[in-house]
Amino acid sequence: MAKTEVLLKWQAFRDEVCNMLNPGGEIAEDANLLHMGLSSIEMMKLINVSKRLGYRLPFEQLVIKPTFNGLATIIVRGGNF
Repeated sequence: MAKTEVLLKWQAFRDEVCNMLNPGGEIAEDANLLHMGLSSIEMMKLINVSKRLGYRLPFEQLVIKPTFNGLATIIVRGGNF
């Protein structure tokens, strides 16, 4: 997958999270999404978003690394969430 495509998909994922937790605003890269109020239902929605974008995001990764920085390292490491 081309770097540009990965970045566009990552931005689409980030936008989806921002719309859930802070509509019309931004979320810091190191902000804990769980502390911001991300619910288990919303986590399942994000897993579905990641599938739609062509990635596999395990529920455990959202719990273990609930920041954009944490999730981005998963993408960079293996091209998958």
